[in-house]
Amino acid sequence: MVRHIFAELSEERFQANEILTTAAVLDALEGRPPHGPLGMAAEIDYRVRFFHWALEFPEVFARGGFDIILCNPPWERIKLQQEEFFSSRDLNISRAPNKAARERLIRELPNANLALWREYSMALHDADSLSRFLRASGLYPLTARGDINTYSVFAERFTAFIRADGRIGAVLPTGIATDDTNKQSFAHIATTGRLATLYDFENRERLFPAVDSRMKFSLTTIHGAAPATSQGAQFAFFLTRAEQLRDPQRIFPLTAHDFELLNPNTKTCPIFRTRDDAELTRKIYQRVPALVNESTGENHWGISFLRMFDMSNDSHLFRTRDWLEDRGFRLSGNRFVNSDELYLPLYEAKMIPQYDHRNGTFEGVTSRANVLIPTPTEAQHEDPRYMPLPWYWVNSAKVPPRSMSLGFRDLARSTDERTAIFTAVPLSAVGNKSHSYRPNGSGATERASSQMPIRSFSTTLPDKKLVASQ
Repeated sequence: MVRHIFAELSEERFQANEILTTAAVLDALEGRPPHGPLGMAAEIDYRVRFFHWALEFPEVFARGGFDIILCNPPWERIKLQQEEFFSSRDLNISRAPNKAARERLIRELPNANLALWREYSMALHDADSLSRFLRASGLYPLTARGDINTYSVFAERFTAFIRADGRIGAVLPTGIATDDTNKQSFAHIATTGRLATLYDFENRERLFPAVDSRMKFSLTTIHGAAPATSQGAQFAFFLTRAEQLRDPQRIFPLTAHDFELLNPNTKTCPIFRTRDDAELTRKIYQRVPALVNESTGENHWGISFLRMFDMSNDSHLFRTRDWLEDRGFRLSGNRFVNSDELYLPLYEAKMIPQYDHRNGTFEGVTSRANVLIPTPTEAQHEDPRYMPLPWYWVNSAKVPPRSMSLGFRDLARSTDERTAIFTAVPLSAVGNKSHSYRPNGSGATERASSQMPIRSFSTTLPDKKLVASQ
C-alpha cells in the first residue's frame, strides 16, 4: 500500500521534480504558483481549461449517469484553421492565394513577426495536442476521425453519460446525420435503435437572427438505451418553423433496414422533404440496387473512380498563367507549351455543368476570391475551337494518361435543379471537387454512353434525396 502512495526517494527522481517536497506543499497552501511539471500542468490547465466530468459530477456518475441531457455544444473544428487564425492578425497571410503561398509566409514569421509566430505555434500545439488526445484516448472511437468537429465528439460523449432509461436532447448541425466523418457514429445510434427523432431546420426565417440564414441545424433526441420495441426514428427536413412539426406529411419514419437499403456504403441519413418522397425512394431502391455496394462488393458496371488533384494538398504542383508566361511558355488553346514540355488546364467543378465542359472560364477574372466565374458568350460556345481558361495549369507528366475523363461534380445542393451533374472532359487535370470515373474495359463510345442513364430524369429523384447525405 505504501508503494502506491509515496514515490521512491532517489536523487534522479528529485532532480526530475517527481517528488512532492515540503516547498511544493507550502506553495500550494499559500497560493503561490507551483514549479516543475506540476507548474507546467497548472499553466496548461489555465490556458485550455481541463474538465473532468466524473470529478465535477461524482454523485451523478455514482448512480450510473444523467437522467436527461439538454445541450447545444460548440460547433468548431479541432484542426487550427490558418485563414481564420490570421484573419484578425495578419491579412497578408489570411488572404494568400493558396495553401502553398500561405505556408511560405508562415515560415517567414520567425524573422518577420516573432510574437505572432509564438502565438501561432502555441495555438497549433494546443490544437494538435487536443486532436491526439481525442484520437488516442479511446473515449471517442466513433467520432475522433477525419477532420474532427467539437459537436461530434460532444455528442458521442453524451451517449456514454446517459442512463439506460434517460434521454438526450441536443441542438446539432444536421451534419451529425449526413456528413461522412460522422457516418460511424450515426450508424451506431440509428441501427441500434437509440435514435428517437431528428428534425432538421433551415434558418431562412431567422429563428436565430445572429446566425447565417443558410445554416442547417437539427433537434436530435437519443435514447439512453434502445427501447424494447421500435418502429424506427422519426425524421423531418427543411423545416423553417416549429409548428411545421404538426404536419404529418413532413414527418416520416426510417428504420435500420432503410439506412442499409438507401445508403449501404455510408449508413448516413437520406434527406427527404415529405413522407411521400421517402416512400417513393424506398420503393425505387427495393427494385434497383446501388451502383456500387462496398459492403457486398456488388459493382455491375465495373465502375472505378479517380481523384486526381487536391486543391489544397497538391497546390505546389499548380502554375498560374503569369508564372508560365514568365518562363517562355506559349498558350495554345487552353494549354501551355514550351518545346517538348506541356502544361494541361486544371478543370474545377465550377467550370463544369451538365453536358458542357465549356460553361465556365477564368478568362478576365483577376482574383481567385471570386466565387462566380463568367460563362462564355453564345458566339464562343458556337466556335468548336474555343476552350475555356482555368486559373491553374499542371505539368502533363503529373496527369494520368487518357483520351478524356467522365466527370461529375462533388458539390451539389439539395436545392439545385439537378443534383448529379456529369459531363465528359477532354485530356486535362481535374480538381478534387470534380471526380472522374470510368466503366472498366470499355471504349470511348461505351464510356460516353454510360452517362445517359446516369444523367436521365429517372435518376434525378433518388440523387436529389441521397447525395446530400453522402
